[in-house]
Amino acid sequence: MPRPATFAPRFGPLAFVFFLSGIPALIHETAWLKLFALVLGHGYFAVAATTSAFLLGLGLGALAGGRIADRSRRSLALYGFAEAWICLYAVLLPLLPRALLPLFRAVYARLGESFLAFNLVQFAIVLVVLLPPTLAMGATLPLMFRAAIPDAQRLARRGGLLYGANTLGAAAGAALGAFVLLPGAGLWGTLYAAAAANAGLAVAGFVLARQAGSAREGTPEAPPAAVERPGSASRVLVLAAVAMTGLAGLGCQIAWTRLLARIYGPTPYVFGLLLFPYILFHGMGALAASWLVPRLGRPQVAFGLLQLAAGVGVLLSLDRLGRIPLGLVELASRPEATFGAITFQELVWTSMAVAVPTLAGGASFPFALALWRASGREIGRPTGSLYLSNTLGAVAGAFATGYFLVPFFGLDAAFRTLVAAQAAAAFLALLSRPRARGLLVGLAAAAVVVLLATRAPGLPRHRIESAPYRNATDLAHKATTLGFAVDRVMADEGEFLYHEEDLLGSVSIRRDGEGKVSIHVDGNGIAGEGDFPTFRLIAHLPLAAHPEPRSVLVIGLGGGVTLRSATLHPLRSIDVVEISPGVIRAAAHPSVREAMNHDAVGAPGVRILHQDGRTHVLLAEDRYDVIVSQPHQLWVDGVSMLFTREFYAAARERLAPGGVYCQWVQGYTISADNVATILATFAASFEYVALWETIPGSDYCLLGSDRPICLDTGRLFEDPARREDLLEIGIDGPGRLLAGYLGGREEVLLWARDAPLQTDTGDVLGYSVPVDILHARGEPFHLARPLPRAEFPTDLALVGERVLQAAREGREARLEYLAAEAEFSRDREADGLSRLARALALDPNLPAARGTRRRVAQDHLVQGERAREAGRVDTACREYERAVAIDPELWQAHYNLAGLLVQMGEHARALEHYQAAVAAAPDRPEIHRNLGNTLARLERWPEAEAIFRRLIEEDPRDTLTLVNLGSLLARTGRLAEAEELWARAVEIDPARRAQVERVRPKK
Repeated sequence: MPRPATFAPRFGPLAFVFFLSGIPALIHETAWLKLFALVLGHGYFAVAATTSAFLLGLGLGALAGGRIADRSRRSLALYGFAEAWICLYAVLLPLLPRALLPLFRAVYARLGESFLAFNLVQFAIVLVVLLPPTLAMGATLPLMFRAAIPDAQRLARRGGLLYGANTLGAAAGAALGAFVLLPGAGLWGTLYAAAAANAGLAVAGFVLARQAGSAREGTPEAPPAAVERPGSASRVLVLAAVAMTGLAGLGCQIAWTRLLARIYGPTPYVFGLLLFPYILFHGMGALAASWLVPRLGRPQVAFGLLQLAAGVGVLLSLDRLGRIPLGLVELASRPEATFGAITFQELVWTSMAVAVPTLAGGASFPFALALWRASGREIGRPTGSLYLSNTLGAVAGAFATGYFLVPFFGLDAAFRTLVAAQAAAAFLALLSRPRARGLLVGLAAAAVVVLLATRAPGLPRHRIESAPYRNATDLAHKATTLGFAVDRVMADEGEFLYHEEDLLGSVSIRRDGEGKVSIHVDGNGIAGEGDFPTFRLIAHLPLAAHPEPRSVLVIGLGGGVTLRSATLHPLRSIDVVEISPGVIRAAAHPSVREAMNHDAVGAPGVRILHQDGRTHVLLAEDRYDVIVSQPHQLWVDGVSMLFTREFYAAARERLAPGGVYCQWVQGYTISADNVATILATFAASFEYVALWETIPGSDYCLLGSDRPICLDTGRLFEDPARREDLLEIGIDGPGRLLAGYLGGREEVLLWARDAPLQTDTGDVLGYSVPVDILHARGEPFHLARPLPRAEFPTDLALVGERVLQAAREGREARLEYLAAEAEFSRDREADGLSRLARALALDPNLPAARGTRRRVAQDHLVQGERAREAGRVDTACREYERAVAIDPELWQAHYNLAGLLVQMGEHARALEHYQAAVAAAPDRPEIHRNLGNTLARLERWPEAEAIFRRLIEEDPRDTLTLVNLGSLLARTGRLAEAEELWARAVEIDPARRAQVERVRPKK
């Protein structure tokens, strides 16, 4: 009896299986990035190393799989084996990073101080580790193509359908990994869920292979129609064009990610917000192109037009992305805003911005297959060759964009260069099938796109550097208070003294209207005068808690304030590990040296390392007496990995016996539950713990050690430089220092009762703190409470009762301050000011209370300015008077009020306020000048003359004062001397002539 004929599987089931195959692939990529970051850190090179190794494996796997597929009669069975191998390796892969720690440590010991050399070796190791599974992943593409496509004539159409289906699956995987699995199931759960999916796909592959029958699979069917095969030179041009599309495509993805990190915040979610629509539209583009390919006779023209459309789409995306900050402020500042609603809207905005270039990019692959013009049953080879070419271009684009274009030329230039690369890809495609007329038209079109790129307006820096994700409420409040558009408020956020793009993001130094200098990363402030209490205390507290500190490690440089405070102690060495090279350069900027670190970055014994803090702690062999961890805020992707139980265990190994670990704790824009997780994890990691409040209701620090923690306040305050350093932040002695103490390990565990622990594989903080900041749920976690005398961590017999009384008063002042803030939040200003007055009566130097007093007074100052601009003089005067009553040191309110009083003819009252303004801001010449003018109006000539002459002595080219002094002299009968001064003023500034004519006595 003859054997029944076997049947080839239908295309539909194969396409569906290949769609499902894309889901675990992207889940693996996102999870492996997290896995290797546990050892390699979150620096750009570490992320690029993992991504590039992944892509290279895919490309090489596609090339090898293509060769095998064209020779095999069992491509579906091989597909099943590939999925099974991915499953097996994915289950074992989590064990490898830890197993490789000794190797990484050996490399770090030799190359740790050479950032480039260490990261190149790191990349080689990751490549070797990831090659086995990624080779199999890459091979699935040509194997499935070979099984589903009977001949080369249908390669472009069916290949486009399969590629599109797989890419849509990858988009689903990107969304599942970023928004569902990693936040909900943790790292291990995500990895094993993806591995289980691979196991199911392996079974599906084997079932389909069995149905198809090994005898028929791979056997040639009817001879295909003859096709003209292009020469090797033509195919080289096609490969080059495809490589260029990969370069431009992934380069744009890198640049878009960096841009969106500034707008939406550098959180773990921003990667998924771009990756999902990026891959989704690629898949949709491929599906659409698979329908068009057989209907268009000139694939090179279609391919070229797609690249030009992609280039124009990139330019259009910049305009759309540049407007998102305005919409985000409007949305996120609403009281009813939720994290889900904001994230969905961000996804919509991103999708609209990147739709055109990504649709065009996805549509390119089917036309590239058509350009190849394969013959016979040659399916795997063209698929693998084109895919490898595209991935090689993508790797080159990632490195070129991240390491060269953006850091050296900025985002604007990077996008323009990538658009030029897309135009070059279009021209290369036309060259693959040269026709004179088509070449000329193509060259002209490419030139037009490049010209558009060079003339396109740049990104609005003031918007994307305003950190709208973080400052939405403040920006909206300022706009409402001032009566300005949000765009203008963003533009007025300070003068840029320095700006650069580094490997991680943008770094800038700004100076505000009061002359205060601050450092910003991706628009978010990381160092400024308001942070000084925290930055200084997290140096002094652990050093005072260690009996004899000699070596210190500081994780995070910022403006170098903590480093500077540490240099005031007799230390042998200080290592500072900073992940951002731009921050290192910013800390060495003259403005920051003067305002923050006072040249401590170049002090003897200081070594600044460009490295990830976690990587250094895991891999270094050094031992330290004190480790201070002051990373970026917790919503920044990767920072939460410095708060895990495993990291604290590694930090304990880096501490010498009796060493002290100091952890800065963010108490703002974070929920009480997340603060409890930080406290619980720290208390579970150290035998002895002390919790300190550095800024009431805002910043805290934890001290941990293997020995009881006891501050030597006598040693701390015996040095004049250290006393001065602490006095500048309102701490005038041991009592005010002890006022910030909140409790030991027992109190910390009580506060953190039942809180989940932060671990390497259960990133509780990394995915929930961004929800706090965007969900408008983050509230200051007020840990303060009154403490009995015996709880202070110091030798009570040495400090004495007076110090303890000062500590109790300081604690009471802090509690009054927190109560005042609560009253202000309820719009009960009078009650808030009353509480604030009591706080300052108990501790006149409490920086937080003084800052709040200034903030409330400035609100009245702003209202006064609005009333004055509207012509409501009486209202303006009342607001200014309210401002100076709240904060007598607010010189702007005195100055503005005095100006109005002069207009009203009340010169005596104006004089009082000008004098108060001078006392509050003695270095501002405009106040002295108007004080002199007011004295002159009151005919107090000698006093006015003395002021004018002093101003001219300080600035001989002060033409306004020259004119004013001349007017005074003329009125007192010294016209000749007045004429001499007026002549000097006109010589310096001819525009003063009209003013001189107005004040010169008429003959």
